[in-house]
Amino acid sequence: MMINPRNSVCRLFSAVLFALPSGCGRPLQPIGEDPPRVIGVNPDQVIDFGESVTVQFSAAMDQASLLRPGDPSASDTVVLVEKSHAAELMTALERQQLSARTRSLVLASTVEIAPAGNSLSLTPISPLYGNRDYVLLVGRHVRDARSRELVDERGNPATYQHVLLGKMPVPRRPPLLRFPPAGARQVPSNLHAILVDDNSGNVSLLGDDGSIFFTREEPSGARTILAPIHDGCTPLCPATRYTLLAGNQQPSDDDFFSTARCTSAQSTSFATDTAVVARDTGARITWKQSSPGVVRVESAASDPSGLARACLEQSSGDRCLTSDVSIVNCEPDVCSRNSDFNIACLGSITISDLRPSTDYSFRIVSEDYCGPPAISNPTVFRTLDQLPAVAITAVLNHSLAPDESSGEFIQVHVSGSETVDLCGLTLSLNGGGAHVLCGTAGPALLGPGKNAFVVGAAFDPATSPSIGDDLIIRAATGRLFGRGLPDQPEPRLTLATKTGVAISSYSGFGSCNPGVPIVRASAQSPDVATSWSCGDLNAQGE
Repeated sequence: MMINPRNSVCRLFSAVLFALPSGCGRPLQPIGEDPPRVIGVNPDQVIDFGESVTVQFSAAMDQASLLRPGDPSASDTVVLVEKSHAAELMTALERQQLSARTRSLVLASTVEIAPAGNSLSLTPISPLYGNRDYVLLVGRHVRDARSRELVDERGNPATYQHVLLGKMPVPRRPPLLRFPPAGARQVPSNLHAILVDDNSGNVSLLGDDGSIFFTREEPSGARTILAPIHDGCTPLCPATRYTLLAGNQQPSDDDFFSTARCTSAQSTSFATDTAVVARDTGARITWKQSSPGVVRVESAASDPSGLARACLEQSSGDRCLTSDVSIVNCEPDVCSRNSDFNIACLGSITISDLRPSTDYSFRIVSEDYCGPPAISNPTVFRTLDQLPAVAITAVLNHSLAPDESSGEFIQVHVSGSETVDLCGLTLSLNGGGAHVLCGTAGPALLGPGKNAFVVGAAFDPATSPSIGDDLIIRAATGRLFGRGLPDQPEPRLTLATKTGVAISSYSGFGSCNPGVPIVRASAQSPDVATSWSCGDLNAQGE
């Protein structure tokens, strides 16, 4: 075997001088000989919604210098921060003095270090906002495995910073197809109806080859029902993909369904485990049925024997209330003869505009793929006594007060027309036990349109001048819930009656700057993240 002297010398030179047994073919100056520096960031310009950021180092790093002491899932030296706070946080990193205040500026992220130790990934716990600048900071005091601190491109000790722009999520047009459900692949070929959301009058169904299988012109409206496609239930072609085309819009990848190899022999039927969760002015009804369907619930404050006649006549007022339609989307194998899928389709719907403390009966009317509507037997339930119209409208879980316990609060607002005794309500944190709002015997009466602030016993009103003369309800402990409201993870709050009926909640929005409360747009807003924002108590809309 011929030995290349050049390769032998190269191997020996690398092994002796640089301790790199695979040094051939690489630059003579191996990675890691100079002090460590950042050689790459991915992504390097725009960070997508929920994306991780990876920092690549020129050498294997000392993991102890990257991780937060006592918490291997976080870092105090490699951090993400909003650009407006970057200068303050960089100063703290330079001094190696992260206080509770400066640490609160860090965007909470989980940390993962590569096995080789030469890269670190940060994954924000909460998705970043779009069209907002963020800065990645790597403190100069991070060290490599040889205890050398970070340097810049010129070899000078320096904290590294890199600006990223949060990417705006692209709004996705919802599918026009409602029933059968968009993307369904087990639709019986004896299809009876198509339900679409559509604001154009011309709706077409395209076959596999792009030819128009069916066209119907309807007046413009938000909901158009095409039924039947042909006379009765003339089958579509089996094992075929159909696409919906509305107006002049291009077909969407979402607006399609595919027929099964066979027709459906099942008729819609309802199981006996229909369940009702009643409130004072509404109820949520759940059930199981044997196939997908377009469903509505008809309810009346009357004897069940009169329900069928009243609802068939579509009487108005309290005699008959008809819900909006609900789409039961499920996809049993229609070609199977296994009876297990008879309970595969789960439906639920909410009916509203009911009266408190009233007996109601309801029935479920469902139209399946083919055939007449199936109507369940009437079921009777009773609505609850009228619940207090109180909502959580603001949360301050990160105060600027010197003592955190003297600044935290939860604001509640009475949106109804009746005065409410807040001492008859409870608050729970993160699914824990319920705490009575009042730390004293009470009562604590709050009138219509008024606000109150639930605080710890040590709360100092001077820390929140925007509270003004509003009612303050103090807990029995110095801090709310004993330990106060957490910053991370976000508090999840439920306001309920003493009997455990939830009347309002806060389930998370995102972090605000210290001293800035998280406020709900209005007391009537739903409990979703988009209903909340960082803001001013005085600017709340009611």
